[in-house]
Amino acid sequence: MLSARRVFAHAGYAGASLSDMAQQAGITKATLLHHFRDKEGLYREVLMDVLGRLGSMIISGWTGPGDFLTRFDAVGVGVTRFLGANPGAARLLVEELVRSEGGRLGPARELVESTVRGLSRLLSDAMSEGELPRQDPHQLALSLAGLHLTYFAAAEVSAALLQKDIHAPAMLAAREAAVVVQGRALCLAPSPPASPSPRRRAPRKA
Repeated sequence: MLSARRVFAHAGYAGASLSDMAQQAGITKATLLHHFRDKEGLYREVLMDVLGRLGSMIISGWTGPGDFLTRFDAVGVGVTRFLGANPGAARLLVEELVRSEGGRLGPARELVESTVRGLSRLLSDAMSEGELPRQDPHQLALSLAGLHLTYFAAAEVSAALLQKDIHAPAMLAAREAAVVVQGRALCLAPSPPASPSPRRRAPRKA
């Protein structure tokens, strides 16, 4: 599964080769196809594995002790640690959100979308209970997804900008701290004031 995730993340779904996956795993292609029906079936299993472990970690953080912000911080740190410890996972998720081939969406896109929708519902509930200022929970969920995914999905860009190995322990710790600060800033931002109605121009005198 790890070899398949690496190949999918590096080459994308279209460019991924079952032969390369089998070679990296030290097995034959026939053995690989014995366990998985085809490339799409393997890809779905890889996505389900990533989303399943990520989802379990998120649920554990949300249901842990402490007030909302304490649990929110725990989830943010947990997601960062997971993505940092699983290179390629973030890129895999981002590609699934944007990929479309021949008018057909990615085979596991609904799994990724359901995770984002679940986050949106959690944020909406927190707003209803007065734990967060009112704002659009869907926009907030998408912004938080970007905060967590982009840094690791664009690993080469992040490393070039910071001029350091983003998976090094010190850099992961720095990223965890940044995610907590920036995540809170997004969640606690007050609702924007209502846009003023445009003034009507007085009719010109003849």
